[in-house]
Amino acid sequence: MTEETNVSPEGEDGPRVEVVENSEQEEHPEGQDPLAKVRREAAGWRTKLREAEEQRDQLATRLVNMQRAEAARLAATPADEFPGLADGGDLWRDDTDLTELVADDGTVDPDRVRERAQVLGEAHPHWVAVPRATGDGDAGKGAAPMPAVEFADGFRAGR
Repeated sequence: MTEETNVSPEGEDGPRVEVVENSEQEEHPEGQDPLAKVRREAAGWRTKLREAEEQRDQLATRLVNMQRAEAARLAATPADEFPGLADGGDLWRDDTDLTELVADDGTVDPDRVRERAQVLGEAHPHWVAVPRATGDGDAGKGAAPMPAVEFADGFRAGR
């Protein structure tokens, strides 16, 4: 409710002061508070903001998890002279910070991951993967074939 004061020129008793009361309901015949619409709209925006913040947090968590998985995969991948870590998850055991392994554009930098994996491999040699033999090698060559043994041969005399 608002009040207006009107001052008219002086009369016999001095200046005349007239107070006129304006009711908001008179201005809004439906009986609606003019701020109610604004408040509802603001509440809607606050709800949307909270939902957007929650979604942002979920996406940020998902991104960090994906970056960590990619860094662990790269740490376990053999490269150059380093066979990689036996378990890429060992990358996180010595307080490795993900931000050290991420490039400016937000991608996981393979070179930074390999450097960190090599440092960890030197500090913890038992974390390094055992290099696998490549090619056929001598597997199966030069060995005499095993004689076939039957089940009944175990019961024959002389054995």
